[in-house]
Formats: sequence, C-alpha cells, structure tokens
Amino acid sequence: MRRVGSTSVYTSHTGASAEDMVFYPWGNVWQTWGGGGYNFAKLPYRDVTTNTDITPARFSSPNFGRWFSPDPIGKAAVQLGDPQTWNMYAYVRNNPTTLTDPNGSCWFCDFISRSWVAINNVVTMPDPPGKVTVEITVGHRIADPAVAAQEQQSQNTAQMDSNGNLTLRLGVPGPPALVDYEANTVTDASVTKVLSEISVYFASSTVYVTSGDRDYVPDGGAKNSAHPTGQAADFHVMGQTDSKVDEALKHSGSPVSTGFRVIQHGTDTATQGAHIHLDSRNEPGQPTIFMHEGMAPQQAGVYSNDRN
Repeated sequence: MRRVGSTSVYTSHTGASAEDMVFYPWGNVWQTWGGGGYNFAKLPYRDVTTNTDITPARFSSPNFGRWFSPDPIGKAAVQLGDPQTWNMYAYVRNNPTTLTDPNGSCWFCDFISRSWVAINNVVTMPDPPGKVTVEITVGHRIADPAVAAQEQQSQNTAQMDSNGNLTLRLGVPGPPALVDYEANTVTDASVTKVLSEISVYFASSTVYVTSGDRDYVPDGGAKNSAHPTGQAADFHVMGQTDSKVDEALKHSGSPVSTGFRVIQHGTDTATQGAHIHLDSRNEPGQPTIFMHEGMAPQQAGVYSNDRN
C-alpha cells in the first residue's frame, strides 16, 4: 500500500531499519517487524489499542473498511453519477488501493489537489477569480494498475474561461479487476475483457479461469466447441456458486447481456467438472444465449436453452 502514502519503513538516525510493515487494502496490518508506530494511507494517527484511525473529521475502522460516522460535509460529498459516493460511511468510494482521505471529509478534495499538481506540475492550486466546477468521471475497470493510472492521468484536464471560471475534469480509476488465468491462455480479446468486467460486477471478486484455449474436445464435450478456436473460457467466481453467477449474469445490466454464449455445466456434466462456460460465438449486439448442461444425471451431454 505504498502507493497511497502508507508508512512502509522507519529508519534510525544511522539509516538502519527500525520497523518494516505491509498493510491489507483496508488498513489492517498484514506483516510488521520492529516497533515505532505507523500510518496507513496518510491518515494522521492510529490508535493501536482500538485499531482505529483518527482524522480531524471522524474515525475509521480498518476492520470494517468504513467510517464510524457519515461525511460531515453531507450531500456535498455525493456525485450523482457515481453510486459509490452515495454511502456517507464509505471509505474513499470503496477504492482504498488508489484513493486517500487524510482529513476524513471530502475524499475527493485530496484527490483534486493531487490531480491539480499532476496537471500543472505545481505544488499549490491558485484561487481562480471565478467559480470552480469539478467533473469526476469513473474510469475503465482495468486489471493492470499501471495502465489504469496512466489512463486516469490522461483524463485529468483543467480549463479556465474568459470570466475566470475554472473547470476541473478528473478521471477516477474504477475498482480493480482480478482474473487468475492459472496458466491458461484465452486468445479472444472480447472474452478476456468481459472476464475482467465480470470480476468488477461481483465487487472485484477473483475470477478463476479453469480452461481457455485448447486443441482438443473432452469426451462428452460439444463437437463445435469454441475452445480450439480460442474464443472461450471456463471459470468460477470466488465466493459465489456457479448457479448464483449464472443467474446474476442474466440480468440486463450484466457485462454479458449481449454478444456471448454462457453455459452452466452442473455436477453431472459430461465434460471436466462443474463450471461456467463463456464464449463469443454470438452476433455482436444480439442478446446473450444462456444454456445449461449436466444439472441432473439425465442431462449429462444434453444442452438446453435457459429462459432469461
């Protein structure tokens, strides 16, 4: 968590390491060596007795990843286009790996300050003669944090009109997409992209890919399988049953609402164990086709269409 300003190493006057620590995303200590105190994400003080971070405006708990009280600036903290800001108790719009809130109020004020420095390469932001308007856009959900940060930076712009009114347009990085391919390869870019979107759809839960490109069709598998052509992936979502994943993906707002085929293979599947199959064998823009196979012994090897 060094990237959000957390203490990582304390040294003595001789340069020797006195304390070394690593944090979990919400602030709990993962590993520590030595002693001397520490700070998480630029928060000014931690009470180690109660494991509470204390800021000028309110207290937060790394155990819960939440503030103990609502944002004192009230509705001013809400961005109508960003539902993550609607919860007044949420810590930095549930994105602790990228954003900070050292004052405990108006998390985006610190973000705006840092973004202004990035835009103008100056230390302080001058007061414009007119009004200041801030437009915040939630960025794409990109798995690689370096790429996400680069895209966010490209979205940061500042424009002042002839009346001295300043408009800041800032890109806020979206939540991380966590996909573990487990040494599997998936060639189709549309499939890899939607796997990342599925991770975000399930609150950044890890998507485990159990099969991707392969040069064979297992016994009982469909003869026209999309795996040999690199257009398919089999997967599970951490913390979710395959049935819950299948049902959630059928919602109109899901990442796979159009352009894909989704097949839930049950425990009685004729192939390689229960899993969710996803492939791009569908016309772009057409409603996704949902099917199932092996949900009961008599359904092994029999593919049936689901009703959405």
